[in-house]
Amino acid sequence: MHWVKHSSANLRKEFSSAFKERRLDAGLQKELNWFWRRGITSLLCTGYTRLGSACRMFRAQKTHITSRWTVWTLQQLSSGRLNKRSAIYAPAKLCRYVTFCIGAQFRSAQSTPDLCNNCHLFLVRCSCISIMSSVPTTYFIATYSSVRDLPPVVWDAFRAYPQKSNIMYPHAVEALRHAGQTVSSRQVWITCLSIHSTGLPPSIDFVLSCTEGHLGSYPVFIFTPLAPHLLDEGFLMPRISALVRALRECVPPERVFSIFAVDPVTRMFARLWTNDTGVPLDSNPEYYHAMLTYCTRQSLKPRQSPELPDLTYKLRLAVDADISEAARLCYRFAAAAEPFTLTAEQATREAAHLIRAGQLWVHEIAAPGRRPEIASIVAVTRSTDTVAAITKVFTNPNWRKRGCAERLTRYVCHSLLRTKSSVVLYVAHNNPAAAKVYDRVGFVGLSNTAVEGVDSWLELGFERSMVNLGHW
Repeated sequence: MHWVKHSSANLRKEFSSAFKERRLDAGLQKELNWFWRRGITSLLCTGYTRLGSACRMFRAQKTHITSRWTVWTLQQLSSGRLNKRSAIYAPAKLCRYVTFCIGAQFRSAQSTPDLCNNCHLFLVRCSCISIMSSVPTTYFIATYSSVRDLPPVVWDAFRAYPQKSNIMYPHAVEALRHAGQTVSSRQVWITCLSIHSTGLPPSIDFVLSCTEGHLGSYPVFIFTPLAPHLLDEGFLMPRISALVRALRECVPPERVFSIFAVDPVTRMFARLWTNDTGVPLDSNPEYYHAMLTYCTRQSLKPRQSPELPDLTYKLRLAVDADISEAARLCYRFAAAAEPFTLTAEQATREAAHLIRAGQLWVHEIAAPGRRPEIASIVAVTRSTDTVAAITKVFTNPNWRKRGCAERLTRYVCHSLLRTKSSVVLYVAHNNPAAAKVYDRVGFVGLSNTAVEGVDSWLELGFERSMVNLGHW
């Protein structure tokens, strides 16, 4: 690149003349052609620059300076798309914020501190992303088609809040491992970052994921590190509205069959998604309403489940020989999780997948003179360096009221906490019996005492005749 050798004096002269005479096409043609020949095809400008002011004369979200060029103004931008090689013309500090937020690598052009209020030109190398902004600019929305392009600030938020982000952080880690094999069109990641006027680094407000699992599409998941009491309508409305617009550009409406996030985020997203797409909520939209809780080494409680006289049992990882029996329990578990039911064949595939991944634990039990059978199962999924999630806790009805689920859950937690700092799970609000079991094991916030980080999550589904139902 010969970018740094370009004459800032000529650039300053052309810009100044164009601004004064309002003849952007003539005034910038020469310089823009210079950029064009080097593969730079768009400019991103802030409303704080005179270039941005000139663009606003056209009263358009995007302003074509020539037949080959587009200038985007951050203040007016509602959904612009940057090319793989683009330029940002803005105050240097804001340029650094923008490139940091979108995860782009950049190099500065020759510095021109006296050009248009201390603005600088930056060459941006980035993947094809969208960027949006509020009025005034306080946050940015960026869209990524590959997890490899997520900026460091997102990974920092995942690591800082591993329990809250567990719904998507492990999927991101797994996608990163197989990035070379991933079909980019099948994953969408959208971030919302706030820019602070105090000079603090940008911070994550929301991360949205729209990805695939081994049995089909996942719901739209939204993670936020913010406490629910901070998520009032004034904060949520513009940001979730921007997320909805960004997602709408990336996927067809039928791809979004449900949304799962903390309660206020889910309700806001569902309302705005319906307004934007015309896809209403399902007649019975509340697919899942649960508390996200966690257990640590300190909160894990000693054994309280009853002994099993005249019965022998074994708690262990499942093996291939268990696939058939485990599949029957997976099938029965899913049957109670409408609408995410499984066929017998899908249940067998799921059981085989979990067992071969070392993710399914079983409580084997036997009465005298009878062959052992599986009384309970517990799946361990969504695992990262510090946190693992327990899912699919289910007991064969023939073996209920014997403490099997509690015994196996406690055993699995004890095993996981040797290497993890915490174990998380979701427990439905309408399942108080399960909440009591998990409370006895040591999961916090399930009694009357509020605990920080134990939040209510809600999944709302959209009209099933208008969407393609996935599975999770």
